[in-house]
Amino acid sequence: MILKIKAAALKYDFTPFKASGLIVITYQYTDLSPCAEITPDNKEQTRERLLLAGEKLIAENGIEGVSLRQVGIEAGQKNTSAALYHFSHKEGLLLAIFEYRMAHVDQRRHQLLDKDDSSIRALIKAWVLPDLEEITSTKGGSYHARFLAVASNHPALNFSKLWTSPYASSYMRIAKGLKALLPKMPETIFYSRFGMAMIQSIYNLADQERLRSSKSKNAISEDLFIHQLIDVMEGIFIAPISTETKKQLKLAKPASQATTLKKGYV
Repeated sequence: MILKIKAAALKYDFTPFKASGLIVITYQYTDLSPCAEITPDNKEQTRERLLLAGEKLIAENGIEGVSLRQVGIEAGQKNTSAALYHFSHKEGLLLAIFEYRMAHVDQRRHQLLDKDDSSIRALIKAWVLPDLEEITSTKGGSYHARFLAVASNHPALNFSKLWTSPYASSYMRIAKGLKALLPKMPETIFYSRFGMAMIQSIYNLADQERLRSSKSKNAISEDLFIHQLIDVMEGIFIAPISTETKKQLKLAKPASQATTLKKGYV
C-alpha cells in the first residue's frame, strides 16, 4: 500500500483505487484554517484588504447585510474564513475598521490642534478636516464616512466606546477645548449640542463622499464643503439658548441624554 499525501488535513476525502496492482490512497482536504494562506510576509496586507473590503461592504449594504464570509470573498481570499480568523466576529471587524482609519485621523487632528486650538472655529476645523482629507486621499475611492454613518446608527454597537478609544483621543481634546470656550453654557446643553455636531459631521461627510464617488454634478468643491460644514457646526455651539429651551432645561430630569453623552465623549 502506498500513501500519497497532498497536504496536511483537517477535513478528509479518501479516494481508494487500484493502480498497477497496488492500492493508492490520496489524502486530500479542504483547509479550514486561514493560517495556511497567511504567511508572515503577507499577513498585514491580507488584514488590510479585509478591512477595506469590510468597510466598503458595510458602507454599501449595512452591518446586518454583510457576513464575514462575504468580506473574505470581496477581499479576494481563497479561504473565506480569513475574516473570522483575523477579527473573531463582526463587532471585532467594526472596531478594527474604525481604528484602522482613526489612527491616522486622530494623529492629524492633534497636529492641527497643536497649531491652533484658540477658537471654536479652529477646534471644529481640526475636528472635521482630517476626515475630509481621508476621503479625498484614499486610492480607489473612499467609504470611510459612509461606514461611520452606518456604524454609528447601529443599535447593537456601543459607538460611544469607539469614540473614547485610544485612537480617538483628539475628540476628548476638542470637547474639552470647546467646553472651556463656552463656560456659561449648561452642561446638559453643551453635551447635547456636542452630540448633535457629531451627527452633523458624520452624515454630511458621508453625503459628500457619496456625491464625490458618484461624480455627481450636485457635488460641491471640497473647499466650499468644508467651510460650510464648519459654519454649521460652529453655529450649533454659538447659537443662543432660547427661552423655550431654558424652560425645558429646568424641567429636565438630572439623568438626561446629556449624562450619557458626557460619559461617552468627555
